[in-house]
Amino acid sequence: LSADAHNALGAMAMFTGKGDLALEHLSEAAQRFDALNMPTKTAAANANLGILHAYAGQFDDALPCFESSLSAYSSAGDSQGAAKVALNLGRMLVDANRAQEAVPHLELALETFRGRDPIREAQALTNLAWTVPLSDTAQVTHYLERAFAILSDSPDQSQMNVALVRLAQVALCLGRPLEAAD
Repeated sequence: LSADAHNALGAMAMFTGKGDLALEHLSEAAQRFDALNMPTKTAAANANLGILHAYAGQFDDALPCFESSLSAYSSAGDSQGAAKVALNLGRMLVDANRAQEAVPHLELALETFRGRDPIREAQALTNLAWTVPLSDTAQVTHYLERAFAILSDSPDQSQMNVALVRLAQVALCLGRPLEAAD
């Protein structure tokens, strides 16, 4: 099989929940793309490997995949690719309780996607809200209000739900349980 075929099969296996098969194909794709000196395709395969590991909770395995991908996209001058990886890396670091490490990655994603990709811009804002301590309600609310403004017209409400959970936590922190329930 070609490197592209391994990459496609790996992505398909990943999104259908076949982690071992995805790992096999994506690893092979990354190695082949690297041997063919195709840095952006290597970066894409490594980004998918990072996502695969992150969803499995294998943060230590995901981190080098994301870092390698981010570096390759940045070196190639692919700011969109780098920002997509930065967004996934930031989200993973938030999930791994390493919120402060996530901030520069999420800020990179926010700056890149601002005004260009509203869903990813809102994802960056929502994830930034998770990096701020709940005691800083003004900053958390600032990020979430910006995300809500973007998402209010979006057909993709999944990100709105993530933002609403964080907003409910803020209301609880402020001692307003009824607002959290709304």
